[in-house]
Amino acid sequence: MRRFLPLILVLAALLLDISVVPILVSHWAVPSLSLCTVCVLGLLLGRTRGSLYGLIGGVLMDVLVGYPLGLKAVLYILSGYLCGVAGRKFQRYLLTVPVAPALCFILYECTMIVYLFMAGRQFSGGDMLRTLGRIAIETLLCQFFYLWFNRMLRPKWSRYAAR
Repeated sequence: MRRFLPLILVLAALLLDISVVPILVSHWAVPSLSLCTVCVLGLLLGRTRGSLYGLIGGVLMDVLVGYPLGLKAVLYILSGYLCGVAGRKFQRYLLTVPVAPALCFILYECTMIVYLFMAGRQFSGGDMLRTLGRIAIETLLCQFFYLWFNRMLRPKWSRYAAR
């Protein structure tokens, strides 16, 4: 069961992102739960499994929502990979958990802004403030997810384990 738990977590976050959250809340501050899940799994499980779960979440998001196939998949894979590298290389640093996902969220938001701009949407200063607010909310959500998933998955190593 523990082997399939990360896949179940990614699929549950994806279903929440696509079906439940848009019906309940229509606000600019709604975080992307599936991207947060991919980043945290990358931090906990490493770059290979982070990239794998990023691929699964990104392709399903592209197919189910209707984005151009591969746009979110590449961003999710890159986020899982970068968080996995940071989680393994800087595992003893306490700032790894907030900084790595924050950088991935900045990359994701900037790429989506460029995509929407090329699709013809106009942007204002308020949009940039909303983007920064969403990045802050997603980073805080990753802190909670990191502690929760670390307890659920019990990976072979832990930042808080005695060495």
